[in-house]
Amino acid sequence: MSPGGQRLRSVAVALLVVWSCAALAEIRALLIGVSGYPTLDRALRLQGPPQDVQQLRQALLARGVADARIRVLADGVPGVPGALLPTRDAILQALRELAREASRGDIVVVHFSGHGSRQPDRERPGQLLPTLLPLDVGRWDGGTQTVFNALTRDEVRAAIDGIAQRGAFVWAVFDACNSSGLVRGAEGAGVVQSRAVEPGDLGVPPSTVAGWPKGFDETPPHAVVADTRGGSADEPPASARGGSAYFYAAQASESAGELDLPQGGNGGRRRGLLSFVLSRLLEEQRPMSYRQLGQAIQATYRTIDGARLTPVFAGDGLDTQVLGQATLAVRQWPLRRSTDGAEGWHVGAGRLHGIGPGAVFALVPDVLSRDGDVLGYLQVTQADLDDSRLVAVPHNGRLALAPAASQPGVQQLRLVSNAPAFNLRIAFDPTGCAAPCRLRDAVQRLRANGIPGVDARWVDAGDLPDLRLRAHQSRVLLLTPADGAQASPAWADVMAFEPAPGQPADLLAQQLRTRLHAHARVRNLSILAAQSSTDPKQAALNVTLRKRGDTALIDLGSPPALHHGDRLVLALNNCGPATLDVTVFYLDADDGIGKVFPSNLGDVNRLEAGDVREVPVRINPPSVGNERLLLIAAQVGRGDDPVDFGFLEQPSMPRRRDESVESGELLAAFADAGFADYTRRGEPLARAPSTRTLVRTVELEVRR
Repeated sequence: MSPGGQRLRSVAVALLVVWSCAALAEIRALLIGVSGYPTLDRALRLQGPPQDVQQLRQALLARGVADARIRVLADGVPGVPGALLPTRDAILQALRELAREASRGDIVVVHFSGHGSRQPDRERPGQLLPTLLPLDVGRWDGGTQTVFNALTRDEVRAAIDGIAQRGAFVWAVFDACNSSGLVRGAEGAGVVQSRAVEPGDLGVPPSTVAGWPKGFDETPPHAVVADTRGGSADEPPASARGGSAYFYAAQASESAGELDLPQGGNGGRRRGLLSFVLSRLLEEQRPMSYRQLGQAIQATYRTIDGARLTPVFAGDGLDTQVLGQATLAVRQWPLRRSTDGAEGWHVGAGRLHGIGPGAVFALVPDVLSRDGDVLGYLQVTQADLDDSRLVAVPHNGRLALAPAASQPGVQQLRLVSNAPAFNLRIAFDPTGCAAPCRLRDAVQRLRANGIPGVDARWVDAGDLPDLRLRAHQSRVLLLTPADGAQASPAWADVMAFEPAPGQPADLLAQQLRTRLHAHARVRNLSILAAQSSTDPKQAALNVTLRKRGDTALIDLGSPPALHHGDRLVLALNNCGPATLDVTVFYLDADDGIGKVFPSNLGDVNRLEAGDVREVPVRINPPSVGNERLLLIAAQVGRGDDPVDFGFLEQPSMPRRRDESVESGELLAAFADAGFADYTRRGEPLARAPSTRTLVRTVELEVRR
């Protein structure tokens, strides 16, 4: 048989397999986006849900979900055919129809993007009842003691249960909030807009329950749908119900938000944080479990300025494959010729798809080409929202492709690597810096002399910086965009220090160098962790966490609440066939990085296949807030020298020249992340991590 015939036969077999799976089970989706809210104050109306719905719809289509199986209830989405308005009746009717249509083994996706709120719970005195707000939500009705047309937790739970009782797997995503509290420091016109409507905004009188709003017990967010106790007597047994996975944008003490995404350039639009990150990860076309997807979302939040939220993941099906897909289509785009007259090529993917400058694509002959049929490589020089400019580059032993060898429209581009962007955009805000302004003088020194270990890009305050420097009275503040210019209560949550009276500007500049380097290093490691979070190699290292003396494992899908003095046991299990050298760090809320394992007491950090190692972890003062364990695992061969990433510890000091760190393949990208070595090499971009390394984070919440 000819190669062309073999290829067609392979495609036919693949289509038969896909058709057979589809005949056995179907994927259905209901995407709900509410933004207009005509009955609410104009300031409470949202901009992000239309983008959320359209981006998730495209991600599901790319994952093979049939267009006819995706229903959309949203306002402001003229480009989505068949979309209906997201009224209360329409939402409940669509959920009932899903329950009627679903069969055993089907997968049903329910996504809600919009406002959440609360109202007094008539059945449970002293508690607040979480609600979702449809387009036609009204005001508080004193007669019925409810908010008119609000969808209560019990109604949503019953509707979701109706689908699960058919034996279908339910994946429900709620990009809304159902508790008070906002992302820290959001400004009126600012970076983050809350997706919370307070009960008082709906006319709920505080007098309805004594002590409200204080004194209410918060209902855990997973109780919106995940708690199925108290079902009817004719409810099918648990074995007959489908599995479930529930994703929530924020935990009970926080509020979901929307902000301009993607960041890092022009073209970003208001989007829900959870919806944006989830859609982008789905578009990567990597098989993963719902638990892995949740961990990837957590890791990605750390790389987005203003994303100070803790998503919550619940359900009994977190360890099943997302959308039931163990294998996925190749992620590729057709090659395009430049349309502006300049020599070069384009690809129809950009920052919205997670593609940035430095990304490398392999050019293959057509859509059915094998991975080995590479004609050459192209690299991104400029990435816009949904389009990127490319140039031919030598890569992987091949010379740069000649323009005559390209056939735009036929040849396909497959993503090979996506270089991390480690630069730190810093703005100096002169507000509050009275003359003589030592901070201004210190900043001028930093701009003139550079910051060792940091690829600093100085920008104006209005150009979406990653960090802003401000003076307030005798203190210097380092603010992220979400912290804005709020009053003093917000400053406790940002990095701040107080220079000594009369301290010269050059000494202040040195203090700033140390702090900026520390912040940049933690930020860059978070970027590497986010990039690695959906790598299939993650399955090679199984990680569990428990309190010392306790046999119950901590659910890593929801950050555990810990206190100073708590002792933990981190268990590392090498489940893969290769030998791993593992380094574990503790990243505190003040940008500190401490090496936990291997210690300086002769620990051996090499895990052969099947090895299990328990690492003691103690929660020490003084920092509190969202903290993390960071794990870096390097695949090594027998007899290789040990790989230890301990050079990344903080507080950072100028690093000694260490050729083994600079040239070692496994350590190279981490040297770039920690010390901006690529700028010393004269390179515009950092090196991508070796394919033999993986990075993982474990989220912790430390309280006083």
